[in-house]
Amino acid sequence: MSEKKRYKAIIDGKNYTIIGTESKEQLDIVTRIVNEQLGEIKKISSDLSNEDAAILMAINAVNDQVKKQSDLLQQQKEMKELRRANAHVKELEMRIKKMDELEEKARQALRAQGIQQEIVDPIQAQQILNQLEKQKIRSKSEE
Repeated sequence: MSEKKRYKAIIDGKNYTIIGTESKEQLDIVTRIVNEQLGEIKKISSDLSNEDAAILMAINAVNDQVKKQSDLLQQQKEMKELRRANAHVKELEMRIKKMDELEEKARQALRAQGIQQEIVDPIQAQQILNQLEKQKIRSKSEE
């Protein structure tokens, strides 16, 4: 766990000490953004008190956080769906590979018997292999 550090920030002209584990660079960025947003809110509504401006800025920050969390959850859901789809694609690719292997095995078996026949699908390939196997069994049983 990172060691907690003290960070001195000036926000809207007032000094604050922030204690946390974030880097100085991170807190510099946060301080700059807070000052910019407070300045924008005060520019839009100059009659707001510092407290009201800070509350509006906090509401904006929490709203942004909720949006980002919602976006993150949506992205995680989409990632999960993509992983599931990818697994399905891999399964289909394996099946296609097995069908290609089956067709090639049938072609080789036919060639070994001197038969030139085009194989158009895996069902035909399986039928050819089954028929050749039946022939082998019959010829052995006749011996």
